Amino acid sequence: MCFEDLSLFERLKILQKLNVSIVICGGVSDVFYKMIKGAKIRMIEGIAGEVDEVLIAYLRGRLNDPSFFMPGFKSKT
Repeated sequence: MCFEDLSLFERLKILQKLNVSIVICGGVSDVFYKMIKGAKIRMIEGIAGEVDEVLIAYLRGRLNDPSFFMPGFKSKT
């Protein structure tokens, strides 16, 4: 699903409608980060890689492998 042409509010509503509980991403704007956290959706930021590889690593508890880290990423938490 591509969110590119949607407002932040529309994006959040879709996540909520789909009952998303976790977002794994490279990073989001400060405003969207606060909206997602306010909606009680868990954020795992600073992650890069092929979707299938990232998902498998998440399911195996291995997203802490540096090969998935975005270069120079600084967490908002």
